Amino acid sequence: MFTRSLAVLVVTLVTSGTLAVASATATDDPAPKPQGGSQGCVDTMRPVSRLGGKWKSAFRNGVIRGIAIDQGCGATGAGKLKRVDVAIARKAGKRCQSLLPSGRLGQAGACKHVWLHAKGKGKWSLRLKHKLPRGKHLIATRAIDSACNVEH
Repeated sequence: MFTRSLAVLVVTLVTSGTLAVASATATDDPAPKPQGGSQGCVDTMRPVSRLGGKWKSAFRNGVIRGIAIDQGCGATGAGKLKRVDVAIARKAGKRCQSLLPSGRLGQAGACKHVWLHAKGKGKWSLRLKHKLPRGKHLIATRAIDSACNVEH
């Protein structure tokens, strides 16, 4: 009934240090059922997260920033963001190297997301521990609210 979707952005790091957008896609996965809010209100509104307006320079400088909002319903708990997750992977043909919590890229394998918790909620950021190598990178963000709705 409810689905979890995430926006995926493909970027290319080139030798001159500039960044170019290659393409954008979206995927759907099953999500947990939302929990009821106060006063009989059931929060079914999914939160939304976006990369910040200057994400290209932020990506080069090692800090990815963005915003997330959740309209939800009710005043006590529903409509509040729980967290924002970010996944980054370097494309290598049909395979990917996911950014690990250690800050290093893992070995090439299936293109599955390794979710890293961003700092903050409404205004969030993820500081990269190491400079990423040039190439095509997938960046995915997802916000989760207190009613367990996962971003569309």
